Amino acid sequence: PLLTHSEGGPFGKLGVSCVKYSAVDSKRLYATSGSTFYEFDLRSTDIILQKCDRSFLCSATDEINDIGVHHNGKYVACADDSGSVKVLSLDEKGIDLFRRLKGRHENICSTAQFRPKVHWDLCSGALDSTMISWDCCTGKPKVVHQVGLYEENSKLDGGKYAATTSGSQAFNPPLVHAVSWTQDGKYIVTGLGDSTVGIYRHGEVKPVFRFPAHNAAVCQVKAFNPTSETFSEGEYRLYSAGNDSRLRVWTLNNLEKCAGSSNSEVSLKENISVPLLQKPNWISPIINGRVAVADTSNSISIFNL
Repeated sequence: PLLTHSEGGPFGKLGVSCVKYSAVDSKRLYATSGSTFYEFDLRSTDIILQKCDRSFLCSATDEINDIGVHHNGKYVACADDSGSVKVLSLDEKGIDLFRRLKGRHENICSTAQFRPKVHWDLCSGALDSTMISWDCCTGKPKVVHQVGLYEENSKLDGGKYAATTSGSQAFNPPLVHAVSWTQDGKYIVTGLGDSTVGIYRHGEVKPVFRFPAHNAAVCQVKAFNPTSETFSEGEYRLYSAGNDSRLRVWTLNNLEKCAGSSNSEVSLKENISVPLLQKPNWISPIINGRVAVADTSNSISIFNL
């Protein structure tokens, strides 16, 4: 079936901020528009889906910016403009508010993602330059990461990658635009407003590695552990997209050897740098090395990397 965005459809005149599949059922599609979370059953016999199967109004006024999908398919996390994260429970009876994570972010919560393979861990990022690791069961923060200016932490890469970005970015605050867990759940990768990418080991306050990645704010990051025979154990592949209209692919090694105060053991390699025609809004790695990019145009581009 085709899901349309029209005035007579489920979203009315509002824009769609996020779309994701269920982690356990590829026929279940989630979407957010305004302050509402929607669930669609793609097994519908209708050619065009004019209505959702279920929905939940998370707030009267605060728009949802991102959703994180739990690996067991029973929970989703909605990050909104109030700075809070609403964790919704999904079951056969309906959609209910399970937990509201609030009172820590002082600005718009831009993203929230569950930790892979761990039941109650979630990480949120906001435009107050903070990143928080939460216990969703208790609703309490476990670790609060105050992201500082990159100049204060320039020793983290020894200046090796300083030439990647322009000097004009030095004064931009490190707003947290995106977070992504590595698939093994050991590290959180962040895309920051000062053009850098930060990598945090779970449970630790300071980054184990941080490097300039773009000439403008990093709006999207995706991380995973390659399983191909061409990659060594402990190697990580990162995708980053910036407001400089560029998509970059990175490979990191030896993060396990890094103690956080010295990154001399960390190996960072830029594999590919792809110029984009428009500023990207979203990236999604798909099968066989392909990456889908949604930008400010009305088209989605797929790159074979």
